[in-house]
Amino acid sequence: MPKIRKITIQGVYGRFDHTIHFRPDSPTVIIHAPNGYGKTETLRIVDYLLRRQFEKLSSAHFDSLEMSFEDGTSVLAEKVRRTSLFEEEMVLETSDGIIFSTNTEPSVWRYERNSTELTVHQISQIDGILPFLDQVGPSTWVDMRSGENLSLGDVLDQFRDNLPEQFRVAAPPAWLREITGWLDTRLIETQRLVLMSEPASPRRRSEPERRQHVVTNYARDLANRVTSTVRLYASRAQKLDQTFPTRLINEVNAGGYKDQLRLTREFALLEEKRAYLAAAGLLDQVDGAHPILTGQPA
Repeated sequence: MPKIRKITIQGVYGRFDHTIHFRPDSPTVIIHAPNGYGKTETLRIVDYLLRRQFEKLSSAHFDSLEMSFEDGTSVLAEKVRRTSLFEEEMVLETSDGIIFSTNTEPSVWRYERNSTELTVHQISQIDGILPFLDQVGPSTWVDMRSGENLSLGDVLDQFRDNLPEQFRVAAPPAWLREITGWLDTRLIETQRLVLMSEPASPRRRSEPERRQHVVTNYARDLANRVTSTVRLYASRAQKLDQTFPTRLINEVNAGGYKDQLRLTREFALLEEKRAYLAAAGLLDQVDGAHPILTGQPA
């Protein structure tokens, strides 16, 4: 089977264009770039094309993808966008599908998103026909074998041959099936930004682990810690305010009363610590020093 010679992708996240060259004398290609340049998204898009997951491909963040092979064959996938005007000055642009073409065939094939109209009753029958799917929303399923979330379009795309006739979407042409069948791809993500967790409720014994975004999980934990600290601070501040007169009298009676020079030194140390925390963004910036440090009345 022909090997890939070059991959050209444009409009990743609407910003980046990338070209990846494959050397015939090297079995390994290393893709490197700073975070946010679309490395993983590019690999997902290539994976969607080669595995013919057209619903996912039409939802991916890119404008066009061209794959060139060593025998001179190339396949091009271009997003078709539809602009709809709802109200004055309000324009919504959505993906209407993908046009596939190749330099070996004169015809093109257009994939339309959600081109199959199904009733609610028909949709509810899908996980009965495909028992490894668990419907978790009106048009969302979880593949219990892999934990992957699937939309209606994904289900119709991936399991076309396992569904009755009324569920089937238009099959891709033979030339597209042949080209995408040349390579057996497996995209293995490191999941550095995803955590796997047990399902909250054992609704089904075979229900897969749920995925949580690491950033969301850490942000939630940080918010809980901040809330807990603020509550503790408020409780301690209230207690100190209530006991201040008693503590002051007890300290004076015990002979621990501090003169102004000693108070000034301690306030200077406290001011230095406060400035350090303010510079780190943990306290609000306050203009000027405490009155006791300037000799002014408080």
